[in-house]
Amino acid sequence: MNDVRLSAYCMHCLVKGQLDKMPNEADEQTKARYMKMVLNTVGNCEPWETAPVIHSKLIEIQREIFNNNLSYQEEKKVFNDLMLKEEKKIKSVIEKAKDPVNMAIRYARVGNYIDFAALNDVTEEQLLKLLSRAETSELNKEEYDNFLNDMGNAKSLVILADNNGEIVLDKIMVEEIKKAYPNIHITVIVRGYPVINDVTKDDAIYVGMDKVAEIVENGTSIAGTALELINDEAKNRIMNADVILSKGQGNFETLNKCGLNVYYVFLCKCQWFVNQFGMKKLEGVFVNDKRL
Repeated sequence: MNDVRLSAYCMHCLVKGQLDKMPNEADEQTKARYMKMVLNTVGNCEPWETAPVIHSKLIEIQREIFNNNLSYQEEKKVFNDLMLKEEKKIKSVIEKAKDPVNMAIRYARVGNYIDFAALNDVTEEQLLKLLSRAETSELNKEEYDNFLNDMGNAKSLVILADNNGEIVLDKIMVEEIKKAYPNIHITVIVRGYPVINDVTKDDAIYVGMDKVAEIVENGTSIAGTALELINDEAKNRIMNADVILSKGQGNFETLNKCGLNVYYVFLCKCQWFVNQFGMKKLEGVFVNDKRL
């Protein structure tokens, strides 16, 4: 894996993404002022800052210049409701599996497709197609054996949530983990404030996560988990967890090489991840931070 916190590819993607978000009706002077602020923010970032951290700053610039306050409330509800509708069927498949925990992680990984930051066109049809393939997908066997060994000795598990819709599948995963490890304490950490279609506490409660795990807000509106910026409660839970399951690319970008016992679970959704992991687009990753 590359040790660069912000790759050239990610810089390009961040800048291009802002070009696409400029309102057509804005005058050229305003657009030019906006892009200068974008380029300055990307070009003068701190060495520790990652794409999700910088992206949160760019969202603030959008609001300042264009009074642009994008909300994904409708999209979040659509995909939460879709997954809640599919929940019973998915649970039935998982419960019949030889290893329900393994199968539940596979389904939770597929749910990472529902990402309006990394993908331009998220569709219900594509999601259902990917879910139909979850049974035949595989987790890295060696890494999964390591995970089982860690879980057998663990007292605490922290799950870093990512997107809405996906959170329903995370809830199913939590339920299966609790069946297998009834004495483990599970904390689900969510974003402190709305950002794109990421999960907040209200979103997690909407799908019933509060009934199966403790929910903790991280205090930021960053689409990732920046240890430098999250609140003390979330940071303490993460730093003291025996095992961490981290969902999504944004959490990987902000945490990788942190040295903690983090298992990253996500789909490769952009070319940088495809190149780094040597996988095809929308193939699934299951890796541990210590063995990257």
